[in-house]
Amino acid sequence: MIAIDQRNDALSPTFVKISAGTASLIVTVKNGGQAVHTFTGPRPKIDRVLSPGDSVTVAVSVTGPGAIPFSCRFHTTLGMQGRSSTRTAPSRSGRRRRA
Repeated sequence: MIAIDQRNDALSPTFVKISAGTASLIVTVKNGGQAVHTFTGPRPKIDRVLSPGDSVTVAVSVTGPGAIPFSCRFHTTLGMQGRSSTRTAPSRSGRRRRA
């Protein structure tokens, strides 16, 4: 499970590393600030509004290697965005397979 805190137009953490082979990720988001925020992401399409003090837990699909962006759609231009990322599992030779 991943916990993301929203506060003062910032997210913490802004980067989440996902282990190779993960199929879904449980994310809990808490709005610890004084403004209304959203937790918005693409997998599946997630767009939840959180009032101050609210929290939400969502399942995020991990369909393969790469980045999964997330943000507050109200405050993206203020830098309230981040991403999670997974890498391809290493091959038996110890080298990473190409995606």
